[in-house]
Amino acid sequence: MLTVLTLALGIPAQAASTHQALDATTCAALNAAAARGGGQFPQGRAACGLTEPPRQGQAPASAHARQLQLYAPAATAATPAPAPSPALNPTLRRDGSAQKRGVRSPAPRPLPAPLVRAVQLAPEIDRVAVGNQIDPLLLHAIARIESRHNPAAVSHAGARGLMQVMPATGKRFGVADPDSLHSVPINLEVSARYLNVLKRRFPGDLQLVLAAYNAGEGAVERHGRRIPPYAETQAYVRKVLHEYAALRQAAGVRP
Repeated sequence: MLTVLTLALGIPAQAASTHQALDATTCAALNAAAARGGGQFPQGRAACGLTEPPRQGQAPASAHARQLQLYAPAATAATPAPAPSPALNPTLRRDGSAQKRGVRSPAPRPLPAPLVRAVQLAPEIDRVAVGNQIDPLLLHAIARIESRHNPAAVSHAGARGLMQVMPATGKRFGVADPDSLHSVPINLEVSARYLNVLKRRFPGDLQLVLAAYNAGEGAVERHGRRIPPYAETQAYVRKVLHEYAALRQAAGVRP
């Protein structure tokens, strides 16, 4: 069934099972970068196999590394600064001279799960974004707000997967089995195609596109082609736009 669906959607068969994990080499590079303690966005560098941190104003060598720049600083900022250690205070040797105790390095903090998932899924998001002529940063912003990049997510309303696609929307694009929406390539492909439908219906108005993605096209039309007065939808549009703007800023894209 999955093969049939991937062919129907035009998804390369080898991509159908894509849900990449950080391999040993990447993890080693990540640990090495953290041990060195220098450079910006060590998680993105390691995930992309970069050996040197990008210079100020220089884009990383990998396309999807740019999309991770928001998440790495967020993870760093969430790490509390170490408290002053009493080990910095001198002690006295038996002969009366001062001696400083050694300072232990803080234990490395595990990466937040949403950041790890974003790293894992970035190549597939790139592929689908390019194939559908959608900004991959927009797909990342939606994925973060919808599911925190979690392909296994299911909402209270029954939306599935990474981009929280409703089963009815899946059927609209040829995916009859709701469980197939937990496949990352299928979920992304359906979402991207639906976003393009909404972009054609509400040209030049990303707010209405996002409102329709959340509440449905009919709701936007019924409210005079405006964001419906639903607290959830209005908050959703604000959050995605904020996330999208932050990603673009992190990637060095001018407003």
